[in-house]
Amino acid sequence: MSGQDYIEPFWSSKPLTNYFLEVMKDGQILEEIQLQSKAYYVVGRQQDVVDIFQENPTISRRHAVIQHKDTGDIFVYDLGSTHGTFVNKKLIPQHQYIKLTTGDMIRFGQSTRWCILSGGPEAEDNESGGDDEVARKPIKIVSKKQNEEFIMRNRVEQIKKMDQAMKMQKMNNLKRIHHEEEI
Repeated sequence: MSGQDYIEPFWSSKPLTNYFLEVMKDGQILEEIQLQSKAYYVVGRQQDVVDIFQENPTISRRHAVIQHKDTGDIFVYDLGSTHGTFVNKKLIPQHQYIKLTTGDMIRFGQSTRWCILSGGPEAEDNESGGDDEVARKPIKIVSKKQNEEFIMRNRVEQIKKMDQAMKMQKMNNLKRIHHEEEI
């Protein structure tokens, strides 16, 4: 699967929490990247098609995705990059959603810049001694076919609702015309 083939999962959602990335190099914060307006953000070095531009030559044109979930969680997904995506200095598997928590450090390719996930809800599980391995467990990937079926069902429901609304509007117009004729 290339970056162009990324299919937004059925559980995708606009952010429920205000997350942002602090881009750090040599111990200095260079910029903040807001992650609040879209369901997902594509990271890479093909400036005209990505949401988060990274210039390093070891970063693929479409390298990874930062994906929000309808539960408020946030994930990183490597799009099959050549030089990998790292979370807290560990290489993550390609084509798997890896759950992130506030404070996680993400590196794309061999860049010397780290992106630190900030904002979001307070990490109560970490303070109460939650099992970190459970938090890192990747979620199951939904097949392209399952996602397309879900989208199709939603579209059919939308069409039914629109059709019903149009019928109601037509009926109301007829009632209004009939009422005006009686007057």
